[in-house]
Amino acid sequence: MPNLLRVRPERNAAVHGFKLSEVNASAACLDAVVSALPSMRQATVAPLFGNGGYAVKAAVPRELLPQVIPAVKAAGGTDVVVSTLSQIVP
Repeated sequence: MPNLLRVRPERNAAVHGFKLSEVNASAACLDAVVSALPSMRQATVAPLFGNGGYAVKAAVPRELLPQVIPAVKAAGGTDVVVSTLSQIVP
């Protein structure tokens, strides 16, 4: 059976330049938080359980994190989590 999921070396190398940033935002500050987050395409936005606001995820270039995190917090973002990506699969 052929390997249906092949990770290209150049894609795997690209992952080292990004961190996955996750942040919570209220409906009132959602647009400002999303605007403060650079991303590969668009940020992912999902409602939190019980209408408690939104979860926002974006793959952010590593070198921008020192500027992005304070900007996201100033825009109203809370509960900021930054994770290491292991793969980017196109």
